[in-house]
Amino acid sequence: MVAAGHFLVVVAIFWILEASGDANFLKVRMDKKTQIVFLNENVTIPCVFRYGSLSLDINTVGVRWYRRSWNSEQENEIFEYYGGNQTLFRPGASILISELKWGHAFLFLPFIQLQEEGEYRCEVIIPPNRAQATARMDVVARPTSIQWPSETVVEENKTHTLECIVIGFYPQSAQIRWKKMIPGTHSLDVINSENIYTNSIRNNDGTFSATSYFTLHPILDDNGTIYQCEVVYQSLLTLLRRSTTLIVKEHEKDGSIWMPIVIVILVIFIFSTGLFLTLRFKNALSKLLGIRRAD
Repeated sequence: MVAAGHFLVVVAIFWILEASGDANFLKVRMDKKTQIVFLNENVTIPCVFRYGSLSLDINTVGVRWYRRSWNSEQENEIFEYYGGNQTLFRPGASILISELKWGHAFLFLPFIQLQEEGEYRCEVIIPPNRAQATARMDVVARPTSIQWPSETVVEENKTHTLECIVIGFYPQSAQIRWKKMIPGTHSLDVINSENIYTNSIRNNDGTFSATSYFTLHPILDDNGTIYQCEVVYQSLLTLLRRSTTLIVKEHEKDGSIWMPIVIVILVIFIFSTGLFLTLRFKNALSKLLGIRRAD
């Protein structure tokens, strides 16, 4: 995230380098780096201006702030100050009036929302002069949760799919990345595999949720391996991460090989028993009939 302090140092150097120029020429500067802010946080967007070498009479200074969404060419006014009067077009928007005399027209926005990302324009008016500058602001949202077990028990040589469920992140371009730490090592390596598949959906609040799948074929040597699921933005900002430890169990002999043999033995036993009982019954019946004939 871009710090206002860092921006002021850069601008101060810039002013020193331009000190030999026309002191009464109005100049406005904003940070050229994209400012990355988190959803629902309070945000300050830096804007500094220079006009002369002395402090200014704030009653002669006018400031207007505008925002343009990425998917629109139209600007919306956010805040206006002129002649001691403030007009808010966005609830909570403000600047520190006392800082205007030092050339600071920072815009303060509480509880920033996803739809407020875009290009911001700071316009400063000191009659008869007018100057402006623009800066970009991106809003990101940390996932509200990652559903991911601390341990995963698998059986050796049996295909298993790890499932990482990430809820409530933004933007959709945020990447779900898999990492792996082999037992005995201390480095997490990014996994680039065709066995990874991710599916995402848009939530009602504008954030996204996604499920990422990674199919593996564990062996006993994989026991203790750590797999990590993390959400990153522009490969620089890690929004959230979770880890699971792989527990690989030896393949259990479940007796399935012997089951057909047991079934055959049972069939033979039942057949033999039935045959034996049938023969005994016939013999007994024959004897009984023989005795009756004799009578």
